[in-house]
Amino acid sequence: MGSPYGAPLSNNAGNSGGSMPQQPPQPRPPVPPQGGPVWGPGQTPPPFGSPDGRSSNLTIPPAPSTRDWGNTSAGFAPPPQFSYNPDQPLMTPPPSVPPPKKSRKRLVIAVSSAVVVAAAAVTGGVILMSHDDSDKPAVTGGPLTTDTHTSDAPRPPSADPVWKAEANTDPNAKTTLGSWLTDSNSVIRGDTTGLQSYDIKTGKELWTFAPNQGETLCEMSRVARSKVGVLRYGQNGNCTSVAAIDTGSGKPLWTATIPGGGPDNSSISLTDGLVSGTGGNLLTVWNAADGKKLWDADLAKANPTCRLIQAAVRGTSAAVLADCGKGATVLMKDGHTGADQWQTPLPPAPAPDAHYTLVQAASPAVVHIEATQQGSTPADQYVALSDKGQIQSTFNGTGPFGQLEPRLGPEGKQAQVAHMQGNILVEPTTATDPATGKPSASGLVAIDTATGKQLWQSPAMNGSPVAIVALDPDTTVVLDGGNTKAGPGARLLAFSTMSGTAKTSPIPDPLGPDWAGTSAAYLVGDRLVVVPAQPTKGASMVAFEVKQ
Repeated sequence: MGSPYGAPLSNNAGNSGGSMPQQPPQPRPPVPPQGGPVWGPGQTPPPFGSPDGRSSNLTIPPAPSTRDWGNTSAGFAPPPQFSYNPDQPLMTPPPSVPPPKKSRKRLVIAVSSAVVVAAAAVTGGVILMSHDDSDKPAVTGGPLTTDTHTSDAPRPPSADPVWKAEANTDPNAKTTLGSWLTDSNSVIRGDTTGLQSYDIKTGKELWTFAPNQGETLCEMSRVARSKVGVLRYGQNGNCTSVAAIDTGSGKPLWTATIPGGGPDNSSISLTDGLVSGTGGNLLTVWNAADGKKLWDADLAKANPTCRLIQAAVRGTSAAVLADCGKGATVLMKDGHTGADQWQTPLPPAPAPDAHYTLVQAASPAVVHIEATQQGSTPADQYVALSDKGQIQSTFNGTGPFGQLEPRLGPEGKQAQVAHMQGNILVEPTTATDPATGKPSASGLVAIDTATGKQLWQSPAMNGSPVAIVALDPDTTVVLDGGNTKAGPGARLLAFSTMSGTAKTSPIPDPLGPDWAGTSAAYLVGDRLVVVPAQPTKGASMVAFEVKQ
């Protein structure tokens, strides 16, 4: 199949990739004892959803070619972190509204926060859509907790941390860039100065990694897969270098340069076995194990010339969002060969300044379309496409529930994540309805992307947008970021993924007001590990015990 507009895209398969001169990395000294908000309502995202990179030429020695990569041993997939998650293992999507299961396995949960949230406790029942022909929501479930919204209300007892990781005092390490949950039950935190790995059970520091002097980390892959995480880094704002990191040792496995990359037009993504990098109009895909370049596609050589908006890999597919002069189109390619699989034009832009963002690359592909319109409510639309390229549904991101808020990450580096379980999209909402200016009726909304129908919504949460992940067909767990002035502070809430009914939280006690503004949290076994958006009380990471 050719490009969406005639001549085939240029694929150069089998090349070795852009290797870099190698120098020993600067070891990081021991960490001494001791972020930014995302877009809000009415703020405009960067054009075309491309991340704001600051990068350059990191020199890291390659790993031996005989390195044993190991096998994924986790019973559950590593969860999404700061931004959109195209990397969960693909599964056969369930029916539009499948019946809930009667039992559930132990959850492995990651929670990614959209902002430095401020929330109090939540009251009221859970609202969900009834499964008949009526569009009226039904109310179910009892109160989630006692109302503590007032500043003079007594705080309930808070859970006590079982360990804390001391924060690096370097000012450049202040804002969390991202984090990874690894196969070996460790959590890795990243900032512009480097990476730090900690044991989930004990909090012991396992290793640190720092780039060479004068260079900074600019982007982390959303997840680590099969003991590999990927970084984009560089110098003087030119982040066009890529390094694959062994998450067990912190050692670099291979490095490459993003062809066509520049200060403002580079990005990376990772899925099982594949790494993608975009620079300008060029998409390059490498083998995750050894860094061998598998193929590239130069959209500037299409006929007519195309402009690459965004691209990412998921599963065995590589999705390309491009504009070749006739509006935005999704082109799906084989992730290993670059062969075209299908192409689908998206609905016409609702306004000349429309922004298109690839929120999920495949199964289903999800695109977010945003535009401002003079004298009317801004356009906010999502399009879901099947694995055969058919448009399954379109639905609005703004409604009585407020506005879906998929944007996550530190200021200037926000991206969008689709929290998916099969065809069910679960997203947090903003604190107000931008169409009316009134408080949002919900803190969490679930939509069936096969039909575009809303399935359920949770009660409103003062901390919206909340931190969220849906990794299990049975349960969705969110982190209500809490409030430092009133209420219990950060806490976990649990809901049925299929119906939205309130469920018992893995940690019923509040985490306390100190951990408001969490950027990510991981629930593994009997530990909840919280990664603050910025170090709090001298800690860059803190763990709580789950009572089993």
